[in-house]
Amino acid sequence: IYQSRKSSTYSTFFFKMTWSLAIYDISYVIIYFIIEIPQDWPCLYGFYDAINGTIIPQLHWANQWQSYLAQFSGVTAISVSRMLHVCYPTSNATRIMRSISTQITIILHGIPPLLYAL
Repeated sequence: IYQSRKSSTYSTFFFKMTWSLAIYDISYVIIYFIIEIPQDWPCLYGFYDAINGTIIPQLHWANQWQSYLAQFSGVTAISVSRMLHVCYPTSNATRIMRSISTQITIILHGIPPLLYAL
């Protein structure tokens, strides 16, 4: 997909938003494996008690909410984009969504959840 991103099939808003959602999914899974899974290991109970007053639980919470909010807003944006493409294919909003680059999509999709989570 990355190598074919300039073709008309993969240059749609759906695929641009999929890249952005993938970034959040990957970060969530990494944090989940580092923080959540080892909590069930009895040998690490003392470690988790020791980090309870630090910033690590707050960062975990912020990453979790940022990922949730990004998923919600991403799915909503994809649904609105599909509705615009089907119902209003020649409108200005549809043209703008088609012309937004992948980098701008990731930035616009990433800022609101980040600001809310922090």
